[in-house]
Amino acid sequence: NKEIDFVAKQADAILYVQCAYLLQDESTIEREFSALEAISDNYTKVVVSMDDIILPSKNGILHVQAWKFEGFLGNL
Repeated sequence: NKEIDFVAKQADAILYVQCAYLLQDESTIEREFSALEAISDNYTKVVVSMDDIILPSKNGILHVQAWKFEGFLGNL
């Protein structure tokens, strides 16, 4: 019942990415993070949004501001 926006693969690594304009309320946060929480592997999972603040990680899932995403990718 859930979908992942992007799945990127390189060699033996996988990156799961959920995108949201703003994580403005608890229901939006739950929707975006829960799709990634349903994946049981240990690859990197990230929610990208245009929020001014960075949310704390949730069950190992990171939150990255959209304008910092390219730098985030460079650090993987």
